[in-house]
Amino acid sequence: MGGELIASIIDACPDVRHPDIRFVLQPMTRGEELRKYLSENGFEILYENTVFEGKYYTVISCRYTGNNYELSLSELLLGKLGARTENEAFYAMAKNKLDVLRAIYDGKKRGGADCSYEEKLINEITQILDNGEKI
Repeated sequence: MGGELIASIIDACPDVRHPDIRFVLQPMTRGEELRKYLSENGFEILYENTVFEGKYYTVISCRYTGNNYELSLSELLLGKLGARTENEAFYAMAKNKLDVLRAIYDGKKRGGADCSYEEKLINEITQILDNGEKI
C-alpha cells in the first residue's frame, strides 16, 4: 500500500484522531506523501526505521497530537532523524536517492529546466551523508 493510500484511509477515519491510538505504518511507495499528510494533519512521527530486504522499507510509528508541523525536503523524502541513527540501511537508501536526484538534476539542467528543487534536496541529503555516513 502506498503512502497516499494510507493517508487517505487515515483521513477517512476521524475516530483515529486520539492521542492514545498509535500507528505503525509501512508505506511501500510514496512515503513522502504519507509524511506530508501526517505533519499537516497533527500526527506526530514518533520514530522511523529503515531496513533493506532486497529493497528499502521504512516503518513509521506515529500518533495524533493535533499539532501540525513542517518537515524539511529531506525529512519528507527520507524520514526523521530516528531513521538515521547509526542505521546503515538508511544511509544506503539516502545515497541511492541522492544518485537518482543527481541524474534528474543533470537531465533537467541540460534541458534548461528549473532544477532548484532538486538542487536544494541534493544539498540537504549531501549534508546528512557528510555528517554521519556509516557506509
